[in-house]
Amino acid sequence: MHRKPAIARHPAPGLATALGRFQSVNALIDHWALTQPDRMALIGPRGRQGWSRLSWSALRQESMRLATGLQARGIRTGDHVGILADGEAYVDCLVGYLALLRAGAVMVPLNPRFVDEELRYAIGFSDCIAVLAQSQLTPRVRALAAGLPVLRQVLDLEDCVADADAGTPDAGSPERKDGLPELGTDDLANIVFTSGTTARPKAVMHTHGSALATGAIFSAALGLRNDDVFHHAIPFFTSSGTQFAPMPAFWVGATLVLEPRFDAAAMLQRIEDEGSTAVIGVPSHYLFMLDVLERTPRSLSSMRLWDYGGAAMPASAVRVLAAKYPKVELRKQYGMTETGPSGTVLTPDQALRRIDSAGRPMPLCEVAILDDQGQPVTGQTPGEIAIRSPACMRGYYKNEDATRQVLQDGWVRTGDVGWLDEEGYLYYSDRIKDIINRGGLKISSVEIEEVLYQHPGVLEAAVVAMPHEKLGEDILAFVVPKDAARLDLDELRAFCGEHLADYKVPRRIDCLQEFPKNSMGKIQKAVLRDRIR
Repeated sequence: MHRKPAIARHPAPGLATALGRFQSVNALIDHWALTQPDRMALIGPRGRQGWSRLSWSALRQESMRLATGLQARGIRTGDHVGILADGEAYVDCLVGYLALLRAGAVMVPLNPRFVDEELRYAIGFSDCIAVLAQSQLTPRVRALAAGLPVLRQVLDLEDCVADADAGTPDAGSPERKDGLPELGTDDLANIVFTSGTTARPKAVMHTHGSALATGAIFSAALGLRNDDVFHHAIPFFTSSGTQFAPMPAFWVGATLVLEPRFDAAAMLQRIEDEGSTAVIGVPSHYLFMLDVLERTPRSLSSMRLWDYGGAAMPASAVRVLAAKYPKVELRKQYGMTETGPSGTVLTPDQALRRIDSAGRPMPLCEVAILDDQGQPVTGQTPGEIAIRSPACMRGYYKNEDATRQVLQDGWVRTGDVGWLDEEGYLYYSDRIKDIINRGGLKISSVEIEEVLYQHPGVLEAAVVAMPHEKLGEDILAFVVPKDAARLDLDELRAFCGEHLADYKVPRRIDCLQEFPKNSMGKIQKAVLRDRIR
């Protein structure tokens, strides 16, 4: 019997039609400034201005004034301009981003946690002719400027935004252009660096079209509504901070609440204070919030949606969330920086029934499983996950070889292993590089981590391969215990033996006080592997 290739699709023609209404991110902001001028667009920290609230009308006015001010400072269409700030200036970052887009520039979010060498590389590689820096960070960038011929000026982000805020009350109707360029969906909007740990991070290019598609796709996948208060603690300089978090809220005209940094107790309090209805976060965010909620229960009565992704969410945590808040929807999403990050979504009706699945394709998305030659496999054969959607990247900046390897006929090869069932549900196995080859037996680190998370004494877990003289690789588990004094590692290993085949049981388990994590809160397995070496 002929078996169909493992490809799943969600065409969503109605959404594709809606997507054609806007040619730029600016046009979307203008739409909401016209139709709901007084509704809150952004709530969050603004550096020296403190906790602030911006309506859609004010957001448009400030971004237009700042765009005009940046033009007066020599920023031109097509220029690459960095934004360097921490979460205390989150609202200013988004105002600055929108202003750069209005000026026709390309925004490059820069990581304030970079050391000088990393920051110098990011600015130079991305050809930033200017950097908008948080006041406290401007001296640092100016000190680096001498070794960066491409960098012509360093501007104080907070001063520039404050000048825009102090402008005339009326910035004109949404139809008024004020000398700002006309932009289209093919114009470049941002260049975002991936979270590289063992090599230089790649620079992913997204256009106005792919940014808009991210908003349309994710808002539909999450069921986001115009009346939602959408809340997160994801840093601005990440793909999620630039694309995934703001664009769905912009697409539906929802209110976006921005945390200066992730603090579980503070975020839970702010959810209650702001009446937040939807939260997005990585698994570690939920693990720490659940830990707080065990000690200090809260009703969180306004909440209607928990969304999680970015890494494998422990099934035990999903079940606890469902039990604590049975009326709140659970949604899981899977994607990556290069895909927008579009991909798959597990909807609330399947959140517990298919708890191990990453869901089905989001609207306008296609998901395929590829063999080593890049051809779709048949049936439920495991292979490399590939994603195609209008939210996918244009390519890697100044890296044509990597672009050819990853982006093929519109498909982004993710480097992840998975398979599709007969109904088009995706099951994620692991990163290709994180599959452990123990004496010829292929073992998923995610499968072992899932068991470790089931143990009541484990707060966080990560499994990596360690070198073995005869087997090639063996299994090493790292855990962060809830209470170090009470976690018996021999008992934990025996617990794994009750739930896993013997060859999958970690031969070694090490306790850590905390995991090395990137800015998104994802555990950095590359750093753990370096520790082994």
